[in-house]
Amino acid sequence: MASKQEDRDLPLRNDIRLLGDMLGDTLKRFGGEALFTAEESVRKLCKRLRAKPSPALERELKTLLSSLRPEQAADVLRAFTVYFQLVNIAEQHHRTRRRKFYEAHQPDRPQQGSLAQTLQQLAADARANRSRRFVGDLQTVLHQLDIVPVMTAHPTEAARRSLLEKQRRIADQLTQLDETDLPPRKRAGVLQALAAEVESIWLTDEIRHSRLQVLDEVQHLLYYFDSVLYDAVPTLYAELETQLREHVPGAKLDDHDVPLRFGTWVGGDRDGNPNVTPGITWEALRLQQRLALRKHLAVVLELSQHLSAS
Repeated sequence: MASKQEDRDLPLRNDIRLLGDMLGDTLKRFGGEALFTAEESVRKLCKRLRAKPSPALERELKTLLSSLRPEQAADVLRAFTVYFQLVNIAEQHHRTRRRKFYEAHQPDRPQQGSLAQTLQQLAADARANRSRRFVGDLQTVLHQLDIVPVMTAHPTEAARRSLLEKQRRIADQLTQLDETDLPPRKRAGVLQALAAEVESIWLTDEIRHSRLQVLDEVQHLLYYFDSVLYDAVPTLYAELETQLREHVPGAKLDDHDVPLRFGTWVGGDRDGNPNVTPGITWEALRLQQRLALRKHLAVVLELSQHLSAS
């Protein structure tokens, strides 16, 4: 009988198998059977070695890797790189899937580590200790809360924007495939689009052939604010306020509370980067301002479409 953990992770394994099969088809199409066979041989041998380590298997793996021609080895390495990118997308999607499952099916038993579970536990501890100051103390903490993630241009995380967009679309397509009432024709279309994205990732050169300039790094950073953070932060605040009302009535975020702010070194680092000049910093600030205005104007336009004139 499968364990609860195995049942819970079955959709994840199915997603990984689906993406892996699509990558395998792509390898055959663009690299031929030889590339696919080499990649599969390495993968299966590594899997055996992990399940049951032995010197004989290690020697067999070394012999196999040594037999690959340089260009063949590069393609096999890249195949694994793309595979693990796809696995990461599937795992991130599965975390979102599990969170939605908890919200829909276990509202009274929130997911471990979530805002709901944390506030529920704090309130339960306060009741157990008969604390009369809990609400006031929590309100003070909320007023004083000042979380400031500081962004930096880490060279190992500087994925090309085109690849980030492809990864985002793959995550969206996995979400569509989770819909139980998705019509067969629509499902076939999503699968076709998903296979095309996997193929496109394989065909996209991950390596930049020109060095990133400081303003390129600024634009790369702003991509995350534009595509994720600008919408995620209000959602986080709304979730916090909802959970406070449910678990700690009387505690709330005031209008002037800003518990989460962001800082960045990108475009303003004066510590060892001679390319960051006052002009560069001024342009970085201008780009940030332009993004903020564009996002706010988009919201105002959306509101104008909902609010009719009297």
